[in-house]
Amino acid sequence: MKRTFLTAIMLISCLFILFPGSSFAVDQTDDTYIRDGLLFKSTAFLPMRSIFEAFDSTVKWDGETRTVTAINENHTIVLKIDSDIALIDGVKKKLPEKVMIFQGSTMVPVRFISETLGAEVEWRSEFKEVIITKEDMQFTIRTFPTKGYEEDEYGVAYKEHQIQAVEFYREYEAMFERITAFGKNPAKSEWDSFQAEFEELYNNKWAFYYIDAYEDYEYIISASEVQYNILEFVHLIDRHVSGDTSLTSYYGQEYNSLKNNIIQGLNGLKHDIHYNIIPK
Repeated sequence: MKRTFLTAIMLISCLFILFPGSSFAVDQTDDTYIRDGLLFKSTAFLPMRSIFEAFDSTVKWDGETRTVTAINENHTIVLKIDSDIALIDGVKKKLPEKVMIFQGSTMVPVRFISETLGAEVEWRSEFKEVIITKEDMQFTIRTFPTKGYEEDEYGVAYKEHQIQAVEFYREYEAMFERITAFGKNPAKSEWDSFQAEFEELYNNKWAFYYIDAYEDYEYIISASEVQYNILEFVHLIDRHVSGDTSLTSYYGQEYNSLKNNIIQGLNGLKHDIHYNIIPK
């Protein structure tokens, strides 16, 4: 394991030197992403202020009755801690789970509140995300089980590992889709234009977050393999477009082989995100 780990470090270091820039990654400071969702008993929760304020609602807290009241131009919603009954404009409605306190925040069911306030809700099981849309507003809530909020031996919450893993996956998935869109025989002018961008777009910085934090280094090794195969894929196509005749007899076979390896590698990263990063 030590030798494999050192190999991964050396490989990633070389790639980082070659391609230091990036434009593919999702901006983690983007206001359309909310990172503190909780997945409890198959129900997505969010701190009350996060969701109510997203819908321009005024929030009031009554400590004596442990009651939350949210008011906007269309509705008044009253919720009580440890209760699964909500008052919507004075009418009782049953919640899927009780309103609860988690790590000092009042957590409310996302779907119920969003739909009550007139929004559409979509669940993306791939990375346990909730997409909320209302008119011209859309934002994504990333949900995590309670274990995701526990910390590893370095004091980093496991959910932070998963956030970085998802960003890494999406960055390289987008890059791979961009490359394969050219096909096996891209026009030289189009490929040259892409090559001019490639050094700015290619980036492996996400993998570094796992060196100290992810305990068995499995993810960083898998990530480095995906990075390496994408780099080889680009170099292969570049040689073909540049007229390298030594590739004539095996270019198609090598193209398909690398393409399949990258697909398998991305699927492996997705599996790790689902099952391995946050402890069970």
